[in-house]
Amino acid sequence: MLDEAVRFLRHYRFPFPSIPAWSLATFLAGLLVSGVLYLSGVEIPEDLVDRLWTSPALDFALDVVVVPLLETLLLLGLFGLLSLGLKPLAAALASALVMAGLHAVVWWGWGVISLLPFLAFSLPMAARIRRGRAFLVSASMHGFHNLYVLLLSGLMLRFGI
Repeated sequence: MLDEAVRFLRHYRFPFPSIPAWSLATFLAGLLVSGVLYLSGVEIPEDLVDRLWTSPALDFALDVVVVPLLETLLLLGLFGLLSLGLKPLAAALASALVMAGLHAVVWWGWGVISLLPFLAFSLPMAARIRRGRAFLVSASMHGFHNLYVLLLSGLMLRFGI
């Protein structure tokens, strides 16, 4: 089964029209992990929630444009470094683990929640497509993912959930 997944990944080109759907899948994966944490009694620390929200325009610019570009640059660099000694899929997994670990520095739950999305963001780098295209696909997936998170968070705050 893993061999089939690797073969699929080698030939899949991550077409740009599919990016919102891939991003929705990463968002739902993060939402599922968040739900499991919530049902387990884990809550986001209040001071973290207060620091996350500034203004809608600034949040949009940072979360949907700037942060995905910078984090994808870091992810691409990590993948490039790790792929010197690892196979592409292993390098993608290791890159995702490092990025999730960096998010865990802020709050451990964030690292757990972000692991699957970062794995998905690193998959275009493991596919046999040009690095520039892999960067654009990954950054776009990340941007759409963050947009979905921002929209849901905004709705939750608006309605006091």
